[in-house]
Amino acid sequence: MPIRLFTFGIDQRQAVDSQREQNMTKLVECLKGSLAEEEKMKCAICRHGITTAGYTTVVLERGQTTVVFKKVPAQICDNCGEEYISESVNKALLRQAHEQWERGIILEMLNFAA
Repeated sequence: MPIRLFTFGIDQRQAVDSQREQNMTKLVECLKGSLAEEEKMKCAICRHGITTAGYTTVVLERGQTTVVFKKVPAQICDNCGEEYISESVNKALLRQAHEQWERGIILEMLNFAA
């Protein structure tokens, strides 16, 4: 049986990228709701501050790929500034960074929050 190789044209790749963008927007909207429900906590680093909802910037690197996520929802200590990212946000960040790595992107800067 012969092996068939499929190649993506520019229009097909743009359609796939557009669909990924729409999926990530929907995911972010869901995650924003879960962040608002999280309780404040005492900082594990300084043990004096209380965390409040805010946004941070996350840089992820793998091999030659660097992905910078801006406006990432996080809990931030009001005393020392330590940032805590929820499990669901962390999974979304890693999933999107992995997609960029698979595409062979060298440097990408993205706004996480819609």
